[in-house]
Amino acid sequence: MQMNSTQLETAAPFQSVQQIQATVREALQFIMGNSSPEMLKEMSIIFMEDATPLINQLKVSYSNQDFKSINMAAHTLKGSSATMGLEKIADLCLAIEISSKRQENSQLRIHISNVESEYAQIRNALLAFQI
Repeated sequence: MQMNSTQLETAAPFQSVQQIQATVREALQFIMGNSSPEMLKEMSIIFMEDATPLINQLKVSYSNQDFKSINMAAHTLKGSSATMGLEKIADLCLAIEISSKRQENSQLRIHISNVESEYAQIRNALLAFQI
């Protein structure tokens, strides 16, 4: 589902840990068949290892007004988020890509902040797979 900028800014509140975990399980089962707990754990680790530096790159690139790097980081994070079934982050990354191409600083700041907030919640849910 694609969302416009206004919808992204007024999107529903955060999902529960259980909702996020169910979404990830469903997405991975669709891609890989029945996912074992070990596979969920491994995919969660890989996603977090990739997402954390990409979000940092978004913030640093925004500070430097490096729109090309913002676009590249957002594009990469969008793909891995979509693979994990994390559509809200994927949609926010699409908005970042669009805003970076247009060099819309105020929108970029909002979208990057929203990605950070959403990722913090998702990270907590994914860490629960580690237990």
